[in-house]
Amino acid sequence: MQASSDESRVLVIYTGGTIGMLVGNEGFVPEPFFLTESLRKESRFHDPNDDSLFSRATSVQNFRTWHSRSASASASGTSTPTRSPSPASTTLPLPAAAPPSEPPLPTLLVRSSRLIAQPPEYIGTGKHLSWKINPDCWEAHLPSLITPKVKLVHGTAREKRIRYAILEWQPLLDSSNMEYSDWIRIATEIELNYSNFDAFVILHGTDTMGYTSSALSFLLEDLGKTVIITGAQIPLSQLRNDAVDNLLGALTVAGQFIIPECCLYFNHTLFRGNRVTKSSSYDLDAFSSPNFPPLVNVGIDIVVNWNQVLRPKSQKKFRAHK
Repeated sequence: MQASSDESRVLVIYTGGTIGMLVGNEGFVPEPFFLTESLRKESRFHDPNDDSLFSRATSVQNFRTWHSRSASASASGTSTPTRSPSPASTTLPLPAAAPPSEPPLPTLLVRSSRLIAQPPEYIGTGKHLSWKINPDCWEAHLPSLITPKVKLVHGTAREKRIRYAILEWQPLLDSSNMEYSDWIRIATEIELNYSNFDAFVILHGTDTMGYTSSALSFLLEDLGKTVIITGAQIPLSQLRNDAVDNLLGALTVAGQFIIPECCLYFNHTLFRGNRVTKSSSYDLDAFSSPNFPPLVNVGIDIVVNWNQVLRPKSQKKFRAHK
């Protein structure tokens, strides 16, 4: 689909980790596509019609108008009309088993070095989501999600939406099982999609997240776009969790700022990827950077410490070492 000037495009590479797990018999266990489907139902992560509370509460009057219209629609038994995608948009065709009332989602073209996992609604339908374009690359039009408008700085008028697709690994990995080849795979996925996205967010388990962020900082040479690794101590499936803040914060920073480094985002703080370590397995403030200040602090305002951000010193083309 065509890019919009008030949108940024982010590819989320979901490798696994606690952030998308469910409770099993012996603790948390990964569940394929649970994370994607959960985010699709959360208006703070997906607001396709720009008609959620987060979009309409920009002023008292806007909220009252939205609330009155929503109440009237509920009373009459009708729902808010959905916005049709533009003619230029690529849309994901609905499988035969999908509810006819559910509109197709705009999609983004994503490439991978492996066969791209089929969502549950495609299994058993005979339809195929991805195709092989050469021996080392697969392509797919993945359904995209889009956030409500995000204010860059508190009190300013500048707003931007973040459109993102989730490339989910199969199987999802516990971070303790991450190997050198998985670092190469992440770097390759970024390289394959580099020209189609403005930034990248990698979802990862916390135990070896610091190792991965450090390795990627050396594998991604002449990086000109933001790459952020994040995860959670408590999964999105739990009522009380840190997954929402970490993922939404990483998406916001990646989609709003050009910080051309491999970074790690956790507990409202963006760290340089090769200067961070996991300092706690129990606290939500699980990472620290003892010898280097944070790149970004997220509070009431998002404060970027630009003096600490690396900047490209040449116009060399990005490459991933493999």
